[in-house]
Amino acid sequence: MSEKSSELFGCAFAVVFLLYGLAQIVAGFIGIEHYWGWFWAAAISVVCMLFRFTLPVTFGAFLCGWKIWDWHWAFAAIFAMPGLLFMIPALAGSAIGALR
Repeated sequence: MSEKSSELFGCAFAVVFLLYGLAQIVAGFIGIEHYWGWFWAAAISVVCMLFRFTLPVTFGAFLCGWKIWDWHWAFAAIFAMPGLLFMIPALAGSAIGALR
C-alpha cells in the first residue's frame, strides 16, 4: 500500500471513529433523558465529560438502543461495548495505581 493511500485510510478511519463516538454520546444523552429528564441528562453529560468518566453515558447509549430504538438487547450492548472495552482496563489500572 502506498503512503498516500495509507494516509487516506487513516484519515477515513479517524472520521468514522469520531462519528461513532458522537453517535454514542447523542444516544447516551437521549437514553438518559428518556428516563430522568432533560436537566439530568445535561447535568450527567457535563459531569461525565469533566471527570472523564463516561460510564453513565455508555449505559444511556445501551438504554437508548434497547428501549427507544427497539433493538435486541445484544445489539444495543454491542453498540455500547466499545466504551466499556476501553473503560474497564482504565479503571483497573487506576485502582492498581492507587493501591501501590
